[in-house]
Amino acid sequence: MMRALISLLLFSACAGQESVSSSRIVGGKLEQSNSLVAEHTLLFTARSLQGLHGCTATILDSSHALTAKHCLAGTDAVPDLVLAFGIQWSEEIPMRPVTAMHVHPSKDVAIVGFTGGLPKPYRPVSFATLVHTPIGTPLIQAGYGKTSYESDGRERGILRSVKSYMSKFNKSQGTYDTFSPQKTICGGDSGGPDFVLVQGELRQIGVHIGGNCSSSSYNTDVRPLISWMRSTGAKPQVDTLEAVADQIIPF
Repeated sequence: MMRALISLLLFSACAGQESVSSSRIVGGKLEQSNSLVAEHTLLFTARSLQGLHGCTATILDSSHALTAKHCLAGTDAVPDLVLAFGIQWSEEIPMRPVTAMHVHPSKDVAIVGFTGGLPKPYRPVSFATLVHTPIGTPLIQAGYGKTSYESDGRERGILRSVKSYMSKFNKSQGTYDTFSPQKTICGGDSGGPDFVLVQGELRQIGVHIGGNCSSSSYNTDVRPLISWMRSTGAKPQVDTLEAVADQIIPF
């Protein structure tokens, strides 16, 4: 069972387009526990794997988190799935058991339910439904994944972030691409957020679903999916401010 679970979570963290190899943070920085990124971002994993495998998620409300659908593939029989609240995996950080899973019928997004509430200083993310993100908009991508394609994965379970840029919209698929030389996502970052900075606050626009571990990523635009999120019982917060994402991000 454990070997099968490890293989499953390795697959789920690396699934994506046919040409996509995986999804991790490459060329980024370590997040601090009091950062804006850290207070919204979680590790989705099995307790028995000690953070070495799994995916990334963001907080929707006090009992729901958002991640990628492919991260849930085959996890129905896993008894110890948890959301871990911390910038680095350890047995001492707060964890909440996963109690429900909801998958979108056509998009690579999912919601996981949990019990126990939110430990401080964690808080729900808001979604930038009216924020304009033209090509070239700077984004912050976050995740608990690997730092290079060649890595054996021992550095997984540590929250990192990287700055990238909007590079292409795939409107018919409800996705978009990002690009930044030597800065992107990789294995273990699937399900993690793409943030824009608006008036000093992070707002989520997407979820990682794949990347080339070098310079580009492939992401689901979650802004049109608020009604679906609510249909699962989640209570996502929506920022109704109409604005353009900040062009300067402290990094």
